[in-house]
Amino acid sequence: MDRLPPSLRRLLWRGRRPAAALCLALAALLLVQAIRSPGPPTSTVLVAARDIPLGSTVSVDDLARRPLPTGTLPDGVTDDDTTLLDARTAVEIPAGLPLVAALLVDTLDTGPPGTVTVPVRFTDASTVAYLMPGRRVDVVSTMPDSGAVTVATGALVLSRPGSDDTGPPARGSDDGGVVLLAVDPDQAVQLSAASASTGLSAILVE
Repeated sequence: MDRLPPSLRRLLWRGRRPAAALCLALAALLLVQAIRSPGPPTSTVLVAARDIPLGSTVSVDDLARRPLPTGTLPDGVTDDDTTLLDARTAVEIPAGLPLVAALLVDTLDTGPPGTVTVPVRFTDASTVAYLMPGRRVDVVSTMPDSGAVTVATGALVLSRPGSDDTGPPARGSDDGGVVLLAVDPDQAVQLSAASASTGLSAILVE
């Protein structure tokens, strides 16, 4: 810059402040435009307001409405809570997850995808009082010649006929020792075969 003519140096020195002001104004304009630029389209849907355990009945406190990017939403999401309230969770639902019908069932007579439902009668009917929906159990068959054999592991307790699912089975109920379990198809075959010929007991694993 020292090689510039004195007159040009004076001109540049005098113009430094207007140039700086112009740069600041341009930066502010670009910032405002960036803030005002529309983001991706969103849709307001119902999500889990908190972690909802498997087997829980969905209540108003479990639901929250959130705007989420439309392109990322799974099929079946909704903002209508009447389709979700009082349904039960077929799987554990983490907070923030959009709620869809595949995660819920009208009753816990239906297990998660990939499982089948098997009615199991346990030898000790009093054990059933501890088998709350959503619990996991191992089912053990007691055979006279071979001893105890595990015929199902991690079976999901769905419901208990003759009970309101909050306490022991109703007194006098013929189904007092029966529990509906969700298991994979292979374990269902073993359970059915064992229940027809041996006594069954349950071991809580969760």
